[in-house]
Amino acid sequence: MKEEHDALREPRASPRAEVAFGGRHLKTKAAWTLVLSGMIPLLILIYVLGVHVLPSLDLTRNPYLVVMLGVLVAATAVLITAGGFVLWDMVRAITRVAEIAGATGGVRDLADRQDEIGRLMARFSGMFETIERQAGELREFGARLETTNRALEAANVELKELS
Repeated sequence: MKEEHDALREPRASPRAEVAFGGRHLKTKAAWTLVLSGMIPLLILIYVLGVHVLPSLDLTRNPYLVVMLGVLVAATAVLITAGGFVLWDMVRAITRVAEIAGATGGVRDLADRQDEIGRLMARFSGMFETIERQAGELREFGARLETTNRALEAANVELKELS
């Protein structure tokens, strides 16, 4: 609660700085995501196999079972690593967009590019403009509603005076 209060007192950073900070913050979150969703499940799998599964197996009947379980652990590690690389590549691309947006002056400037970042930013800008237009319409409707409400209250007062 105190951090929120202190954050409200601090002057707001420029939008460019906020975008660049968001990109760096995303890398930190992605690293924690990789650790929590990759390494911890792998450690749990190794623990369960070593403590609960292997002692209960009859390895004299099927000695290749240990090898197959090792292959299972290795395959799981490879798949987790591959997923981590995909996630990290996405984070790098998003971070790069944030850095470019911070350096060029904003997201709208990126819409003029002729690559996938430009197409992404053009669509994002279109969605943002739609949201801004709808927010303006809502404000206008709220103002008309307020005016109508005042007129109704005045009419109610007038009716009470007549009765």
